[in-house]
Amino acid sequence: MLPLTINDVVTLGDRAVAWLNKVTGKKEQRAAKVLMSAGLLVGTLRLLDNLIQKIFGGIKVTVQDLTEDQRKKLVKEINDFARNEVLLKKIRIYSDELEKFDVQKWKDVAGSVAQIKSATENILGVIGVGTTPFSNEKELEDFLSNLRQANNIRQKEMLNKICKTILSLYDRNIVAQAEHALGTLRGSILNKYPRLPYPDWI
Repeated sequence: MLPLTINDVVTLGDRAVAWLNKVTGKKEQRAAKVLMSAGLLVGTLRLLDNLIQKIFGGIKVTVQDLTEDQRKKLVKEINDFARNEVLLKKIRIYSDELEKFDVQKWKDVAGSVAQIKSATENILGVIGVGTTPFSNEKELEDFLSNLRQANNIRQKEMLNKICKTILSLYDRNIVAQAEHALGTLRGSILNKYPRLPYPDWI
């Protein structure tokens, strides 16, 4: 079960560690660590994608009809999300952990790991540092200013265009492919090491 909220990322990590602690055997532990790193990485990528779709997808439909209080709340949510680097840090940590494992000679695993790494690189390539998903501070401030003031068709169209651009940066198929690769990876590892406990945290 992949995470849907930021708190769920923490819970997912705790469950993954608890699962890893049940694994015995040197080879099994190595395989389990690969699966855990990949699972946590893909879960966090999905959370990032879900949040972006929820926040910016909703603006396209509702911005002109929002009350002033609703706009203030939405501005705060976007501002907090854009400046929150927790997810980015988690993605980079899990990506670095996965990178440590040499799986090139592990034929039935290498392809899946490579797909997950590629998806991560694609997602990180469109994320702005510290102002997710804006490329810089000015873009974020301009967007929030427009959101506060949008009260006519022209301003609404401008916001819709920005939201459409932001949403188009995040190809949901990339995350879906990473999830598929994770499923394949899990199957390959469990087939090779049947003594592993089933990773029900994924």
